[in-house]
Amino acid sequence: MLILILVIEIPPEAVTTAQDNGIKNINDTEVPTESTAKEAAKKAIAEAAEAKNNAIDSSNLTDEEKAALKQEVTDAQNAANTAIDNATTNAAVTEVEDNGIKAINGIEIPTKSPAKDQATTDLNNAVDDALANKIKEINDATNLSDKQKQDLIDQANEEAAKAKENIKNATSNEAVNKATTDGVDAIANVTVPSLDDAKKDASQVIDDVLKQKEDEINNASHLTDQEKQDLINQAQNAADEAKDKINQATTNDDVATERDAGAEKIANIVVPSLDDAKDKATKEINDALADKTKEINDQTHLSDQEKKDLIKQITDIADKAKDKINNDSNDAEVAKDEKDGIDAIIDTKVPGLEDRKQNAIKSLDEAKSTKLAQIDEATHLTADEKANLTQQVDAEYNKVLDNINKATTNDDADKASADGVEAILNIVIPSLNEKKQDSIDALNEVREAKKEEINNANNLSQDEKDELTKQVDQIADNAINAINGAG
Repeated sequence: MLILILVIEIPPEAVTTAQDNGIKNINDTEVPTESTAKEAAKKAIAEAAEAKNNAIDSSNLTDEEKAALKQEVTDAQNAANTAIDNATTNAAVTEVEDNGIKAINGIEIPTKSPAKDQATTDLNNAVDDALANKIKEINDATNLSDKQKQDLIDQANEEAAKAKENIKNATSNEAVNKATTDGVDAIANVTVPSLDDAKKDASQVIDDVLKQKEDEINNASHLTDQEKQDLINQAQNAADEAKDKINQATTNDDVATERDAGAEKIANIVVPSLDDAKDKATKEINDALADKTKEINDQTHLSDQEKKDLIKQITDIADKAKDKINNDSNDAEVAKDEKDGIDAIIDTKVPGLEDRKQNAIKSLDEAKSTKLAQIDEATHLTADEKANLTQQVDAEYNKVLDNINKATTNDDADKASADGVEAILNIVIPSLNEKKQDSIDALNEVREAKKEEINNANNLSQDEKDELTKQVDQIADNAINAINGAG
């Protein structure tokens, strides 16, 4: 058999490089410091421990009970980890892991807290005793009504129920004990008010309400000092009355009734605002206006125009008063303008029929006096002529006076007076010239009559008639000359 041996020549540098690379690759091969199987096993143990601890935290156990169970978990976890570290094969690691998880999962979490159960039992006994004592105290309070007693018993029961709920939710033994103590104290502290305590508290309520009302009054800057004092006196009287009734009460219910009634009476004292004062004043003005308007309309002797004029007069007064009131800045101004307005309306005189008649008679008297003075001053008149004229004046005066007295309305009285005044003043007092002319006219009438008589005398001759006529004319002319020369 022929064997051929091929000899390849390798350069020395390549040998060295290959050597170096091989050494490096060997040295770079990593040798793990931990076993992957062990690390995985420990991780599974840790997860089981965490799950158990979470379950413990979610339980209703006390903090101390939870801490004890968590310590069991920690001990089981530590034991499992130690066993895993000591295992020499993967199979051993797996077995230790399973045993560790079973040990952790096997730690039992009680559904109830022994500490809480005992505390609850203790609390129930303590609460029952405290509640029984409190209920007896309540029922023995003769000053309380049945309702007040029941309300207090309900309050005590509520405190007991609250304490039990706090025990149930407590997270530590300390919290349980505190809830027990607090509950018993809360029941004991349910106050059963004595009659004296109730009266004292009620009087304080009255004082508080009175103080609030006084502050409200004093802060009403638009009120006068007198208005403020009147309101404060009213509130004080209500407070004193309430306190007297409270002191006389024999049960807490009676005390509460008098307290509430007194407080309400004080609170209901109205502190009028400036607008309230203005509204009240305006109403008073309107009422006065309405009353005066009715008074005017009820006067049957007044004409419609007289009524209209009077109503306009008082309406103008009312409007001016209300304008002033609306512009006022405090109660004092409002009160003054209200009073002034009402007084002005009331003082507006509604003339009565008798007043109008007296005025009418006065006008008639003045006309009569004027005419009589004119007659008396007519020196050219004879006494008989003056007497005759005076009689005319008196007759007209008496007739008109009777008409005035019979008048049933102001218009009738005014008309009778006006007509009478005109009639009296129209009585003619003849002047001197008028009297002279009247005398001459009378003389001429006599002259003509005498001439006619002469002419009708058939026993006389014409010469005799002419002579007599001449004599008559002479006499008449001389008389006329005498008349004209008179005065």
